[in-house]
Amino acid sequence: MLMSNRVKDIIQIVLSSRGFVTMKDIANKMNVSERTVYREIPEVTEVLRQYQITLETVSKKGIRAVGLPEPIQKLQTELGEHKKLQVVDPKERMYLVLLELLHQDDFMKTEALAIDMGTSLPTIRNDLKKIEKILPEYNIKLISKKGDGICLSGEQVARDHLMVNIIMKNTDVDVIVHWLAGNVRQFHPFMQKLDEYGYMDLFQTCEKILRDISHKLIQKNYQILDQNYAELVMLVSLLIRRHKIGNRKYSTDFTVEQVDKNQKKVVAALIRMLEKKYSISLDEAEKEYLLWVMDISVGKRNNENVFVKNFVLKPKIEEFVELVEGRMGITLSQDTKLMDGLLTHIDKALVRTRSGMSISNPIIRDIEKDYSQLFSIIKDTVRKVFPDDYFPDDEIGYLVLYFAVSLDNITKKTFRVLVVCSSGMGSSKMLASRLEREIPEIYVRKIVSLVGLGEEDLNDYDLILSTIPLYLKDREYLKVSPLLNDNELEIVKEKIRRHKHQTLRKIEEQERKAAELESSNSIVSLKQLKQLTTWAVDLLAEFHVYEINNLKDENHLFSNLEHTIWEAGIFIGEQEIKNYVIRHGNECRFTIPTTEISYFECYLKKIKKPLLFVYHLKEKRMVDPQEGDAVSNIIFFFYPTEMEEVQQMFLRYITELIIEDRDVMKLIEKGDEEEIRQCFGHRFRHYIGESI
Repeated sequence: MLMSNRVKDIIQIVLSSRGFVTMKDIANKMNVSERTVYREIPEVTEVLRQYQITLETVSKKGIRAVGLPEPIQKLQTELGEHKKLQVVDPKERMYLVLLELLHQDDFMKTEALAIDMGTSLPTIRNDLKKIEKILPEYNIKLISKKGDGICLSGEQVARDHLMVNIIMKNTDVDVIVHWLAGNVRQFHPFMQKLDEYGYMDLFQTCEKILRDISHKLIQKNYQILDQNYAELVMLVSLLIRRHKIGNRKYSTDFTVEQVDKNQKKVVAALIRMLEKKYSISLDEAEKEYLLWVMDISVGKRNNENVFVKNFVLKPKIEEFVELVEGRMGITLSQDTKLMDGLLTHIDKALVRTRSGMSISNPIIRDIEKDYSQLFSIIKDTVRKVFPDDYFPDDEIGYLVLYFAVSLDNITKKTFRVLVVCSSGMGSSKMLASRLEREIPEIYVRKIVSLVGLGEEDLNDYDLILSTIPLYLKDREYLKVSPLLNDNELEIVKEKIRRHKHQTLRKIEEQERKAAELESSNSIVSLKQLKQLTTWAVDLLAEFHVYEINNLKDENHLFSNLEHTIWEAGIFIGEQEIKNYVIRHGNECRFTIPTTEISYFECYLKKIKKPLLFVYHLKEKRMVDPQEGDAVSNIIFFFYPTEMEEVQQMFLRYITELIIEDRDVMKLIEKGDEEEIRQCFGHRFRHYIGESI
């Protein structure tokens, strides 16, 4: 069974509590918001259900686990062992779902997938939406067929490439290399999956063959990184698997235009070893594929001047760097290491991406965070220079690092320091000497006395160090001893580290100003703002809480609903509402966890503007047979299908308010129309203000 760390923590808190525990207490123990805890409750409930444990909710008391001692003890034990219960984050779970689909030859019910993954149906549906966005770059489609379920459609080689990328994205390379060599050092969910799918023997046998091949390449002064080696082993292994099952179709052209003669010899040796080991005969297409795999996995020889030899790509790299220079306002084209590095990387990146492969970048999130503006510049520039090629974010991240290193080099010896010292030239020289000796980036531009300080333009310096107190703000100077002790030295070094990003901050400011100038037409922005304001005002004006007495059944509900929306100008009949519910099922209505509120949404082309209202039931009713929960309130949200992005974001915000904002939920359960309207009005005003 799979679960996130957050779900695991909530379950452990609930199980260890004597009696009820409130959401607030759980949130405080986990150092998260109550809203975050509420979002995880459906997943918590699903995990507990697998162990015949129910989650009891009592108003003003909280929640508690109810079940027999044996299953509770079993769950607690397995949570501690981390064996049967695999703790994964949501992104890993999504990739595990995708991995499962890649190994299904026929349609699979989403319900069965939820059971296999040990998670809820809504969670699986949410994962499938994310998966659908990933697949096009691999030429794979997610097919959904009513009554049959879902399956993936695409060439086997494309499916294999996607599988390798999944493994590389979600597993540390040292774990993969050890697993391939047969040295399983620790439990890992993705390695366990490979074992379950029957890959272990094949992969480990191929690894032994390729280990000898890699040694030959290294002896010839070729570069082969651990990550490339792991990909090489898996891709070659999967080629053997495709051959054995008779799947040898390659619609993608894997021809390598310029084949290195030494690599060609190595591949010929590899082919002989594979054919002998598996008693097979590889065809020409498969041999071309092996050449391609070797080419993308093995780096150029260390003494090879790749920039001079690659005449085709060189102009593109020069154009790329020139455009980045223009955006940054800094000259980088004289950095030969940058130019050579970009050429080597982009050369292989183009081969990978054009064949449906992509590289994994384990620090991509850190790169996006630390170099956000540089990342944006390079991403935009790559699209301009290579308009017919797709570069995923992982590839962009590596390109950013090349530029970051170059920027780091040009910032050396540019940290300008002013030293203020009144105790004599000897001590000030000693301080300056130690600074320049300990920190190579330091450039002591001037040494002045306290009197001379008044003549200096302090904006000319990046840091002011003084051996005496100065009448300046603390952030504008550092007071140090003439001998500069170790603690003071570390503080100065930290200042240097921050300064290294100063160039990037200037770039960000330049980009921000440029973006303001190039932003969308002000008239268009004002029109969008007017539309949002109009919708917000109309939603509040037409919002009502309807008291419903003696609600008999679902048909009675739909009959009331038809009357309500007709009065609001939405002309949808009772039967049309029923048909909509049949088509969309639980996606259009569900009970909000730990509440007595049912949420119902409907979006159709004939709806021209959004409508929001509540049915407050005098007696609790089970309005959704599939949910099986009695509710006292139903909130309805009708909205158009055709909207601009700014409108979609606003409606998405409203939905989040309804199902995540605890204050809004309490007011809905209370059923006070004016209080709910005032609360929505306050939230809408804040949202529109933030948008401005």
